[in-house]
Amino acid sequence: MLELAQVHKTYCGPRGAQIPVLSETALTLKPKEFVAVRGPSGCGKSTLLLTCGGLLTPERGKVLFRDLDVYAQSAQQRARWRARHIGFVFQQFHLIPYLSVRHNILAATLPQPRRETQTRLDELLTEFGLQDRADHLPAALSVGERQRVGMARALFNEPDLILADEPTGNLDPENSDIVLRTLTSFTEAGGTVLMVTHDPSMERFADRRLTMEAGALVAV
Repeated sequence: MLELAQVHKTYCGPRGAQIPVLSETALTLKPKEFVAVRGPSGCGKSTLLLTCGGLLTPERGKVLFRDLDVYAQSAQQRARWRARHIGFVFQQFHLIPYLSVRHNILAATLPQPRRETQTRLDELLTEFGLQDRADHLPAALSVGERQRVGMARALFNEPDLILADEPTGNLDPENSDIVLRTLTSFTEAGGTVLMVTHDPSMERFADRRLTMEAGALVAV
């Protein structure tokens, strides 16, 4: 489904020094696969996700989605591709503070309008137990509820691939379990998940486990 072919990405460090974050990184993700990548903070895990999601252009290498060269597209084309095929789940949720739960979830339709919007919204509100919170602002929600809103938003357009950045990092065990079981169900239905984490206990749901070392991915 998605392939990283010898992807290289650097950041500019002190005095202009080039610091490699992804070093000729190679990765292939298949349908119905849940892949977990573990590594300490600052090792490049988030950079990996952003690069996979068409948000961070590498200096070298290619990101291929079903043979489509993602970074050969214009920024506008990538935005449409991302809205149709990619769902993002974040540790910090990234909800819009002045929008209700309902409209935070519907934000997924801005770059990718779809039919039967209300039906899909009602399905997700029910699935994540948010019916009674639909008109609440994020500040009125618990931490677990905020992440469930983020999950609903990521799933709204029925993507092929979910990129999850420390999705359980702020959650208690019960809500962590909800998130991980949702991601597992997504892969069982045919989707693919790439999750990065620093917590080895979060890997138990993954089909494949990798660690990130010096910008490269190594099988556990």
